[in-house]
Amino acid sequence: MQKICLIWACLSCLLSPRLSVAESWTDLRNSGWESKPIAPSMVKVVDGDTFYVDWNRNKYTESEEKIRLLFVDTPELNQSHKGQDLEFGLPARDFLKDRLQNGPLQLWVSPRFPRDRHQRTLGLLRAEDANVNLLLIGLGHSLFDARYQLPSNFDSYVDAEARAYEEKRGIWSTYASRRRYLKRLANEGRTVYSRKNRRYVTKLQKADSVDLARYDKRFIKLAGRLERRIRKGAYIELLLLENGVEVVVRQKYQDRLPSWQFGDQILVEGFVQKYRDKWQVQLFRGVGAQ
Repeated sequence: MQKICLIWACLSCLLSPRLSVAESWTDLRNSGWESKPIAPSMVKVVDGDTFYVDWNRNKYTESEEKIRLLFVDTPELNQSHKGQDLEFGLPARDFLKDRLQNGPLQLWVSPRFPRDRHQRTLGLLRAEDANVNLLLIGLGHSLFDARYQLPSNFDSYVDAEARAYEEKRGIWSTYASRRRYLKRLANEGRTVYSRKNRRYVTKLQKADSVDLARYDKRFIKLAGRLERRIRKGAYIELLLLENGVEVVVRQKYQDRLPSWQFGDQILVEGFVQKYRDKWQVQLFRGVGAQ
């Protein structure tokens, strides 16, 4: 156990300071997040992003005490629609198990999203002042899972993932695995924010001059003036920028749009694709007015 702790400490030192202490725990508390202490004897690990907590030291009850770590999605240990990946799933589970045996531990739960649709409690795990969720990503044990909500310190998470990708850690260490997990991210509307990832376009594009056909199936950042907003049924909104550029906003991402007004200079991120002979940007995130 001492050897594992020493390895973890060395790895943490290699990571950027933001990676170990990316969350301001005081800011989270001021935002209404609740922290709950966890004793090592209270936990039972399922995989790299899920564990049980026996808050009252009774029998484990899945509906109330199953914890799912926010913003991470480690490789599956069992067969699922995501596929099974023991090669990288087992190290992720072992890392989480080790962190949960070394306190002090706290689970931080958001007042806005305390549970998911499976009634699992969602949270950030704090261990010795480190954000374990972020460490899982930075060490290559996990994707940055941004499907359902975004962290306030979004840049810290994408930076951690990019560094793991560039240094070929964990799930990013082999060609086959990189390809597999990049495909998964693409299916979720995102990619790794790294200049070494050919799907990611590092240069900011401007709506008044961009040729979207050049960036087919690539992830871009696009700046432009908002000229119109059009509802396309109950589930899709269309943002029209100058030069006729279209940004498609699907229902699940509509809460990621700031309160933009017509004429605002806006910045969006997303994949480029062609739909009915028209090139569009499929929005992943609206960054804000410029």
